Amino acid sequence: MSRVKRIRESIDGSLNRWQARAEAVEAHLEASHDQALERVEAGKKAYLEAIDKVKASVIKSKTMAEEEKQRILTRIDETRVQIALGKAETIEEFKRQQEAMRNEVNRVEREVETKLAAYDAKVDESLDEMAEELVRAGDALDAELDASAMRLEGWKGEVKAGFKAKTDQVKSHVAAFKAKIAAQREGALAKKQAFETEFNEGWNQIKSAFRGLK
Repeated sequence: MSRVKRIRESIDGSLNRWQARAEAVEAHLEASHDQALERVEAGKKAYLEAIDKVKASVIKSKTMAEEEKQRILTRIDETRVQIALGKAETIEEFKRQQEAMRNEVNRVEREVETKLAAYDAKVDESLDEMAEELVRAGDALDAELDASAMRLEGWKGEVKAGFKAKTDQVKSHVAAFKAKIAAQREGALAKKQAFETEFNEGWNQIKSAFRGLK
């Protein structure tokens, strides 16, 4: 099993993804429009730093064929261009960028997964750490994109009666969701498929409550 796939399918990897989503939603509830956009930009910057580390590891690798190196370096450069796009201001622009960035994150992970799967950790020890950082940064960026999209859909400037009560409800959902994550980390007993189903249901409740802010 490749490094990326192993991280993605691990219990810790799954819990880290849900944690990133919960924390992003929590932050976006309190953020201004500009602050929300800046959080997305910070997520993009962190992801770019992660793939730059992938690039450095690939360049330094003594076990990877030059043709394979060039292929993954080309994919990384293409991804950098897409991720570095300017800020989107409207929900339509944002959704287009969101889809494009998600596609690029998936493509570069597939490339890393394919090309690094055959390399043993004892040969290139830095690759394990690099792959984990890449996955974490990709999940964090996706969480910011998701939260920002929900925020843009949830309200558009006008604060209506009952808004605080609705945001308090979202916060309550998020707090309960984070408590479940913490409990799962503590126990680490449930099978991944079982708690993934539970977390998906909880996440859908959060999204529904968030989008109900408008």
